[in-house]
Amino acid sequence: MTPRPSPKTLSGAGKDFGRYAGLGLQFALTLLLLGALGWWLDGRWGTEPWLLVTGILLGSIVAFIAIVKAVPPARAVRVTKPPLPTFAESHAAEAEKDSENRDADETNASDSKNKR
Repeated sequence: MTPRPSPKTLSGAGKDFGRYAGLGLQFALTLLLLGALGWWLDGRWGTEPWLLVTGILLGSIVAFIAIVKAVPPARAVRVTKPPLPTFAESHAAEAEKDSENRDADETNASDSKNKR
């Protein structure tokens, strides 16, 4: 049986969805409104297509600023490096490696003597 999400989780997700869907709608409507205003003014004043282009650019700028203001800033992420080993720790690890290599060499040497 799959666990059911809590009502708190659902309301938080719905709230975020509504917020960001509203931002997308606001972006589209801003572009549409200012573009239509530019198109209408172009028709009245005979400046085609300059006011349409200006309206769309202005709408893009206004909509982008609205989105930047609405989206919360990202949290800073601290990158931490693992601490460097102390001299004693690195020396102990090196000594252990040397000991393992020495043991392996002695085993190989005794094996070769036994084969003769």
